[in-house]
Amino acid sequence: MAKKTYPSLLEQSEIRRLERRIEEHNEIVKSLSSHKKKILDNFVDITWCYHEFAIEGVVLNHLEIKSALDDRIISNSDLIPNYFDVQAFYKGIQKVRKAGRKKRLTLTNNTIKQLHNIITVSESNKDLVYRKEIPLHRQYAHDFSQPEKIPYKMRKLGDWLQSSTFRKMPALMMAASIHNKLMSIFPWPNNSGSLARLVMNMILTYKNYPPAMIPAVERQQYYDNIDMDLTHDNDIQMVNFLSKTIFMYLDSIEKKLLQLKKDKI
Repeated sequence: MAKKTYPSLLEQSEIRRLERRIEEHNEIVKSLSSHKKKILDNFVDITWCYHEFAIEGVVLNHLEIKSALDDRIISNSDLIPNYFDVQAFYKGIQKVRKAGRKKRLTLTNNTIKQLHNIITVSESNKDLVYRKEIPLHRQYAHDFSQPEKIPYKMRKLGDWLQSSTFRKMPALMMAASIHNKLMSIFPWPNNSGSLARLVMNMILTYKNYPPAMIPAVERQQYYDNIDMDLTHDNDIQMVNFLSKTIFMYLDSIEKKLLQLKKDKI
């Protein structure tokens, strides 16, 4: 049987191409009127929530998400699936954006725990403490840390976040690496996946990158990439996948901007 090979990290030319697209995107967004910017932000929020919940196996439609996010819409929360979960995740998005706009990004274990608490709707503290068992039925195929090792691995993660090794990483590698480390530990019984993606996007936002929203149609590929990276103890698949995902995001936003221009809003 032929030996299986794995793609290398992005070429510098590909990184420069991505960064040029991001610079062009940021300039266009800056030039938008406040009204168009609000419409675009709403589009991004709903899209982000849609794909995030789909990654976790929960399919919501546009109206359900919009009803949960828009205070002007009087809704019966009992009739909208995951109403409070959508609101909680949106608060997480806001937290990520706020942190990403600061001159200095503070990312510690405490930051991570606070973000998890924000996005987790729970009637007790059970879902807010570290995982006590390996779930029998779960979305992800990769191995999770044994529960008894979680506190130690989280402490090690906190030390790594303060290291020069982490701070000197390029943006995509930094985002992919923290994502994979959190997915490997999978600290909490609920929302560990959503948390890993939000922390990843906090870093990307801080580095002036757009968010990497994992498209619902790429769900299985995303799962496979995590498993492959963790199996081979690297972040190669996720770095490449994030680049691809951000390009897809930029294409989507470009189409939305053309629509806004066409509609002359």
